[in-house]
Amino acid sequence: MFRNIFALLVFASSLTAQSISDLTVGDTVRELDDNRNRFLLDHLTDKSSSPWCINGKDWDTRSNIEINLESKSTIKSIFIANGFYDSKLFAMNARPYKIILKSKTGETRQISLKDVHTVQKYEFPDLSTDTLEISFPEIKKGSKFQDLCLSEISFEPITDSGLIAKQKSDLNEANQIIKKEMLFKNPNEGDEDFFKIIPNGNKLSISTNPKKNKFIILYNMFEPVTLILDPLPKINLISAKTDYDKVAIEIDGICEQMNKKDNCKIYFNPIDSSFKVYKKKELVYNSNRQEDFQ
Repeated sequence: MFRNIFALLVFASSLTAQSISDLTVGDTVRELDDNRNRFLLDHLTDKSSSPWCINGKDWDTRSNIEINLESKSTIKSIFIANGFYDSKLFAMNARPYKIILKSKTGETRQISLKDVHTVQKYEFPDLSTDTLEISFPEIKKGSKFQDLCLSEISFEPITDSGLIAKQKSDLNEANQIIKKEMLFKNPNEGDEDFFKIIPNGNKLSISTNPKKNKFIILYNMFEPVTLILDPLPKINLISAKTDYDKVAIEIDGICEQMNKKDNCKIYFNPIDSSFKVYKKKELVYNSNRQEDFQ
């Protein structure tokens, strides 16, 4: 579960993002998600100040992130923005206190992290490997929450100003996109399975495909799961209210599978057109990680 979540990890000289063949994290580790894309695992490597947060109870000293590389590479340093990237929320949430990098041959490098939310560079003796495990043997508890957070990890140089600028850039991009007509579509289904999201000031509306206006297929899990379009679901724009927020579009409707109908909510990301489906507040599908829901 949670595969391919660190696809942007980059080694400065000998490794490119395309060199990473597979990445995994334990299936007991649950993504902390509030439906607004604020704490996604993807944020660990998105070069922005948005944090990755998980339920701290899910992570123990035996948990690790495994990175498989296409070829052997030499690692010399790592850049980390630890904890929740916010001056007020940093201390409130748990964060790694130490990390261990482990190679395929069992060589390890242990790093003690500075307890600050800014970007820090940590250097260590060369580590050559085509498989790398990252674990957190020691975690510092949060003063209020026990959610475990880490904002960014990279093997190429990153800066605080760069993370903040990328966050603002993403927000500006999303705010520009939502001013124009958007297409909601499952890329795995036919060309007729879509509807349009039409902006009108701060409000949104749905325009269906005349050729197929009763439903669209959201995903297949043994049997197709469809979103009913007659009557039209409700649609709402969720604006960013904090520095780490993400813009999202909420679609509140009825989903059907094998003649069983349930209330469902869909959260659409205007930047990459990905979407997540929730039933009874439980995440049941993420179009960015389809393999996790087969």
